[in-house]
Amino acid sequence: MSDYKGTALVINFWATWCPPCVAEMPSLDRLKAILDDSGIDVLAINEDRDGATMALKFYEANGITNLDVLIDRKMALVKAAEVTGLPTTLLVDADGNEIAAVIGETEWDSPDVVALVKACLLPES
Repeated sequence: MSDYKGTALVINFWATWCPPCVAEMPSLDRLKAILDDSGIDVLAINEDRDGATMALKFYEANGITNLDVLIDRKMALVKAAEVTGLPTTLLVDADGNEIAAVIGETEWDSPDVVALVKACLLPES
């Protein structure tokens, strides 16, 4: 996660066996495109046991093109974040502070949610 120091983040923990995770991934992928060049990055961290293989197949089958394939091989990140269910999404400011946690499926690219993410994570002008 040190690669993202100084960057506001939307961090989503998901798995291919989780129906709500699967349902929200296309909107999370679109959110990444919407927030491009905003100073906010979107990370989708996969928690499947088969890791990259399952995630890559899912991305290809579902047209996920904006999100990077990120794997939490030993579940270290999900444990450190004290995630108790999937999907869970954390909003983390550029200083590394958790601003909010969203548990469950969300329509991430809806105008209201995009505005909320920006309001939470972008410094006031």
